[in-house]
Amino acid sequence: MFRALTGSIRDLTIDQRDWVEHTVVDVEKLQQSPTTMPDSGSWSITRNALTGLLEMNFDIDFTTISVDDHNLATALTAIAADDISINEVQGNLGLEKAESTQGGNIDLAVIDGNLLDVNASPDGRNLSTSGNASITVQAGTIATAEAPLDVEVGGILTTRSLGSTWLTTEAIVIHTVGGIAPTGSTAPEWNGLDFIAPNLVLNSTDGDTGTSYRPIETMADRISAMGRNVYIHNHTDTELGQIVATETASIVSEGNITAGRGEDDKILADNAELRAEGNIGSTEAPIRIETGEVSAWGRSIYLQSEGDVVVDIIVADKEVFIRTNGSVTDKGTSDAIIAETLTILAGGYIGTWNNPLNIRVWGKVDLSAGLPWIYVINSYGRHESTQPKWKKLEEVLQIELKPAIVDKEPIQNEQGKDDMSQPMQGLLLLLLLAMILWLFWLLWRRRKEEEATDTQ
Repeated sequence: MFRALTGSIRDLTIDQRDWVEHTVVDVEKLQQSPTTMPDSGSWSITRNALTGLLEMNFDIDFTTISVDDHNLATALTAIAADDISINEVQGNLGLEKAESTQGGNIDLAVIDGNLLDVNASPDGRNLSTSGNASITVQAGTIATAEAPLDVEVGGILTTRSLGSTWLTTEAIVIHTVGGIAPTGSTAPEWNGLDFIAPNLVLNSTDGDTGTSYRPIETMADRISAMGRNVYIHNHTDTELGQIVATETASIVSEGNITAGRGEDDKILADNAELRAEGNIGSTEAPIRIETGEVSAWGRSIYLQSEGDVVVDIIVADKEVFIRTNGSVTDKGTSDAIIAETLTILAGGYIGTWNNPLNIRVWGKVDLSAGLPWIYVINSYGRHESTQPKWKKLEEVLQIELKPAIVDKEPIQNEQGKDDMSQPMQGLLLLLLLAMILWLFWLLWRRRKEEEATDTQ
C-alpha cells in the first residue's frame, strides 16, 4: 500500500510477486511415504559431478519449498492527493484501489501481463479521480468479463491494451490511433455488452470502431464516436454526440435516436446508416447530418443538413421530414423514400429531370424548393401540394412534361400504360376544342364568301 497525504506518487516501478508454497516428495519412495508431514525431515543438497548442478535429495518425507512467482497478482493500493504514476514491469498487476483525492492524473501501465481487479468488494471502486486517467497494458487484457474494473474519472479516460478491456464507469472516453475492437467475444452471434456507461466516447483516428459483422455492443445514454468506419449497436435510447467516419457510420438503437444539444453534435460521414426501433430525431431537434449519402429506418425520421442530401433508402412507419440548405436527390433506386407522409424543405432543388426523386408515400406530400425545380415520382399515387394553383401546375409540368420531352417517351405507370395526368388531358381537350371552333369558323367564312359570289 502506498499513501501520500500531500503531493504525488510518481514514476514508481513495481514488480508484484508472491512466494507460493509447494510440497515435494521423493517419487521413488512415494508408496512408502507417510500420509502426513513428519516431525523432522531429512534432505540433502549435493552437486552433481557430471552436470555441475545442485541436486536436492529427499529421504522418505514430504518437504515444502516456496517459489517466487511473478505472474501472481497481489493487491496494489495507492492513494495520493495529486498524481499517481505506477508501472508493473513483470507479470500481472492486481489493482485494489488507485485514488487521487484532489483530482490529479492517474497513470497505470503493465509491461508484460494483465491488469486485474482484486478488490475484495464486488462493487468496490478500483480507480477514482476527478482528473484524467490512463490505463496501458502492452501485452495483456484490462480486467475480465467476470470482474471488470470499476472506474470513476471526471476527465478523460484513455485505455490501451493488446487484449480486451472490461470497464464499468459513469463515463468512458477512449482515444486511440488504432482500431477499437469489441471487448467481449468477437463472434457475430454474441449477445453481451462491450461498454456500459451513461456517456460513451470511442474515438479511433486511424482505424475502425467496430465492424459491420461485429459492431460495438453498448448500453449508453449518449454516444460519440470516430473511426474509418463506425459500427455501434446501442441497447437503449441513444443521444448522438459527434459521429465522424471517413467511410461508413452505422448507429443502431433499440430505442429512439435523438440529437445532441452541442454545436458539434452531428454525423459527418461518407455514408450514414441510422436504424431505430423508435423515432430518429424530432420536429424540434432533427438529426444533423453532413454525409455523402444517408439511409435510415425508424418509426418517424427527422433529418437536417447544411449541404446536399443524397438518399440511399429511408423507410418510416409514419413521417419523414428533411430540411436542408442544399438539394435532395436519390441514387436512382425505386422507392428511395417510403413513408405515410413526407415533408421536404430544400434550399436547392428536389430531384433532377433525368433522375426524379423516387418515393412511395400514401399520405400527404409537402415539397418546397428554393430553386424552381421539383422532379418527383410517387409510385403510390399523386402527391398533394400546399402550394398555390400556379405552383401546383408548375410542379405537375416539371414532374411529368419535362422528362417526357427530353426522353421523347411517355412516362409509364405501374401497368405500363401512358401516364397522362388530368392537367395534361385538360390541355389536350382545350386544344381539340379550339381546333373544332377554328374549323367551324373557316366553314362559316367560306359559306359567306360563296353567298356573296352568288349574289353578284
